[in-house]
Amino acid sequence: MKKSILDNNSFIMAISIIVSVLTWMVVSYSGNTNITTTIRDVKVVIESADANLQRYDLVAIGDVDDLTVDIEVTGPRATVGNIDKDELIVNARLNNVTGAGEYDLPLEVQDSKNRSIEYGAVRPETVKVRFDRMTTKKLPIKLEMSGVTIPDGYLMDEEHVYPAEVNIS
Repeated sequence: MKKSILDNNSFIMAISIIVSVLTWMVVSYSGNTNITTTIRDVKVVIESADANLQRYDLVAIGDVDDLTVDIEVTGPRATVGNIDKDELIVNARLNNVTGAGEYDLPLEVQDSKNRSIEYGAVRPETVKVRFDRMTTKKLPIKLEMSGVTIPDGYLMDEEHVYPAEVNIS
């Protein structure tokens, strides 16, 4: 008696796996299934070339390079599942900075790839940044040799300091 291909367990197992993977793909990628997820540790950008900062000759003080936020993102599963935190741009809005001091800056989120996604909560909603004027002062370096004795057999010539001045900002 001739065996049918349907009697082969290996064939049935392979067909089952193929059908289940195809079914999963159809369910996962069909329709407009939107999901919401949180993208963590997105870097906040404080644009030092901003017109307000340049107009008032201000710079951000402190660890502004370490500012991050968490962002809720909603969109199609295939899009949201592939978002990397480096693809989102979070800019601190500097339009209310009018002088030296500490400010709570509102944030604005953009997608560098312009995908059709919506942004929900941004946590924290604002970042606290301190601004101050940048000044530079040139100071001379003076050598003071109080308490120094020259051993017998040695002579002290004229002392030299290099550089003679430093710029402190």
